[in-house]
Amino acid sequence: MIHIHGQVIDEETRCVHYDGPTDIIAIKFACCGRYYPCIHCHEESESHRRRTWATNERDERAIYCGACKSEHTIQTYMNHTHCPRCSSLWNENCKYHHTIILRRTIRESHSKRQPCCRSSKNGKAVRDKRI
Repeated sequence: MIHIHGQVIDEETRCVHYDGPTDIIAIKFACCGRYYPCIHCHEESESHRRRTWATNERDERAIYCGACKSEHTIQTYMNHTHCPRCSSLWNENCKYHHTIILRRTIRESHSKRQPCCRSSKNGKAVRDKRI
């Protein structure tokens, strides 16, 4: 059974930082091999520096779907907006933060003009200045 570290608030891996209806994934951080719901949970719990997954490590199972409890590769996560196993939607705004968990090629990098948002409790997008 996979243990999710951090300030988890429910069985679907939501945390005190991200608790919207589609915030149902946990990320295995390359630096420690532990699953956390978000970067903030990792930073608050660990004393080591975060390491991103390299572009040649995208076949690593490092994404956990809290809805169906299945692991997915980084590449699968990058290519889907929902869980391929249970079809639960993943937070579409997480794509703006892929660089937090993995290195990207220049072509994959997003424009600085794109919003870096997260879902709030009421479902509206909120600018996340922490990232």
